[in-house]
Amino acid sequence: MKKTLIALAVATLFGSSMAYANDHGHDHSKVDSAATASVSNDQSIAGNVASNDKLSNDSSISDRTASQASGNIGMNVAAGDNNAQDNAAALAATDASFAFGVADSDIDVEQGSWGNLTLNKGVTNDASISDNAFRYASGNIGVNVASGNNNEQKNALAASVATTKFAHANVDVDQNSSHNAVSNAGFVQKYYDTTSVHLSGTVQGYSVGAGIGGYAGTTHGVSHGYQSGGVDVLGYPIGSYEGGSVDYSHGSEHGGLGFVEVSESDLLADLCGTVQTARWVVVDATNDASLSGNAFQHATGNIGVNVASGTGNLQANTLSMAVAQPTP
Repeated sequence: MKKTLIALAVATLFGSSMAYANDHGHDHSKVDSAATASVSNDQSIAGNVASNDKLSNDSSISDRTASQASGNIGMNVAAGDNNAQDNAAALAATDASFAFGVADSDIDVEQGSWGNLTLNKGVTNDASISDNAFRYASGNIGVNVASGNNNEQKNALAASVATTKFAHANVDVDQNSSHNAVSNAGFVQKYYDTTSVHLSGTVQGYSVGAGIGGYAGTTHGVSHGYQSGGVDVLGYPIGSYEGGSVDYSHGSEHGGLGFVEVSESDLLADLCGTVQTARWVVVDATNDASLSGNAFQHATGNIGVNVASGTGNLQANTLSMAVAQPTP
């Protein structure tokens, strides 16, 4: 177990956000030398005003990011406003020359969030780790994923490895969130769509002809170029055929009502224009933070992952490790 912890502590030497101290002194009869590593971190989000209207923020770690990587790995992913994220490692190591020495490692973290006003209307924030990100990675891995506003996240490692009688590692975290105001609201918006219309084809129709006539006297004649028929108001039939005419003589006033046959016709029509329609779209305020796919599959070591969605989230992953292996 001690060898495993020592190997992990040594692995954290590679990477960023790390404090390292090593004092190769000489053997003394009293404790007068030490190897120390310290990280002091203070994060605060205060007095901010965020107003987002129909906004989309996307942030992601995907594909094969950090696949098969090793050592001290720290990554931060944030979508939104006023997010504070950090990865820190402190390592102190001594060797046999520290017969009476001390190895000490400390991390002090303080996070605060207060007095912030956030107004989101129809906002979408997406932060994700997916696919094969960090697959087969090894070592000290710290990843923070935040979506929204005023999120604070922290990954800290303090490791102390000593061949002396005393090794000390310490992580101190203080988080505070107060007096924040958040308003997340959706909205409804009206959109107009215009569609072009083109119609063409053959139109069939019918025509009807009719006539009313009257006369007083002796002779009334009608002549038509097509077949027609009728009857006068006294009941006498009248009619004519194509190429001829018929005359009627009466000694009194007469009137007539004639009917004409119905004819059929075809027309070619071509109509063009636009049609406008209205639709209402509801858009919600959405915050999504996800860890999916094969992310971190087969990863080994100290793995700290924070995933936050929303507003004003405080998260921390800490590890304090001290290994003492005094020489005989």
